[in-house]
Amino acid sequence: MHANVEKRRKKQSESRFGEVLQDGYGGDGGGFGCFEREGERGGEGMKKGIQVIEPSKSDCKHLIEDSVEFLKIAEDLFTKEKWNLVVKNCIDSMELSLKAVLGLIIGKYPATHDFQDKKSRELYGEAMEIINRLEKTKLGYFQGLFLTRLFFITGLWSKSYTNSKYGDVWNVNVYQKLESEFIIKQTREFVENVKKGEIRLRKK
Repeated sequence: MHANVEKRRKKQSESRFGEVLQDGYGGDGGGFGCFEREGERGGEGMKKGIQVIEPSKSDCKHLIEDSVEFLKIAEDLFTKEKWNLVVKNCIDSMELSLKAVLGLIIGKYPATHDFQDKKSRELYGEAMEIINRLEKTKLGYFQGLFLTRLFFITGLWSKSYTNSKYGDVWNVNVYQKLESEFIIKQTREFVENVKKGEIRLRKK
């Protein structure tokens, strides 16, 4: 079940306190490289600077596919009342959706998880400039309001990632049904819009 995501997950090496995370797209073998989850090592990633990834359209398509898979996993976990893991997988889905959108619009995205750093904001600004220009010529694929919501809501939820990921380990039920329903609704909105935008781009 959800074989694509699970296969990529096996390539990841994770630690609660920020060991290097492999992005799951090939590592040193020509994929998107490695990065650390910001905030789990006192902002060490920020000091080194945020790596910028330049994905192909095919890479972006795979990001979207994985985003869909994470949402499906979250929906399945919802039926099992695994609230913390519902939130975690929805955050993963949002993150991949955002990276796919930035990749499709400007051909690059930041190798980060919370999108609160200067480089992420710069890339968001670049994408908004293009969107606004395309909207004026009625050729826009993604609305500016959609990108703004996706960027800032993903960044907001990313701050909850550690609690959602390790809540069960710590035996702390941080999230309940209410939060799970809310984040699934938001994630569905983002995923569906990203899928539609990618299809329209592919037809051009």
